[in-house]
Amino acid sequence: MGLGHGGRPKLRNILIPALLFVPHRSLARQFEQEAQARAIQDCSDIEELRRVALSLLKAWHMQTDMTQHFGAQAMGTPERIKL
Repeated sequence: MGLGHGGRPKLRNILIPALLFVPHRSLARQFEQEAQARAIQDCSDIEELRRVALSLLKAWHMQTDMTQHFGAQAMGTPERIKL
């Protein structure tokens, strides 16, 4: 995995494997994603971008915790959600 500035993994390299498992999205969802991506690209307020990035990071971790929890329940091995 390539490293970005400061020895951090490049975001693109992290997301590429995940994109292989994304189900087909409707045209409306693709349009919405593209509009949001362009808004991010056009944003020059670094503080706003930081707030958005931190909120997305938090949401992503919450989603993975919930997926793990409900996946374990579906497999018959309930697992407590770690807060």
